[in-house]
Amino acid sequence: MVRCAKNFKHNYVVQNNSIVYSLKEGLESNVDYGWKTTFAYYHEVLVAGTISGPPEKYAKMSILCSEMSYAELPKHFNLLMGVTGTLKNLPKSQTDILTN
Repeated sequence: MVRCAKNFKHNYVVQNNSIVYSLKEGLESNVDYGWKTTFAYYHEVLVAGTISGPPEKYAKMSILCSEMSYAELPKHFNLLMGVTGTLKNLPKSQTDILTN
């Protein structure tokens, strides 16, 4: 959060009193880059004055507490038997291992 507060500037556009992002499909207003977007709103409202309204309107609290790569998970275990979507298809021997 502190890093984003110090370095909130990123590629966004102010349009219709909102921060929007340029994607392949065009300009999108329902995209959010977490704290960077929040602090960009504060900058545009309080410093630049390009967005009107109370800054609290744009304040968001992120509850993201970690990020992980699912591709990295197998590197941390000796055996990978499946993921939750495949548990119903496990043979009884593997189900017993997980249960016990």
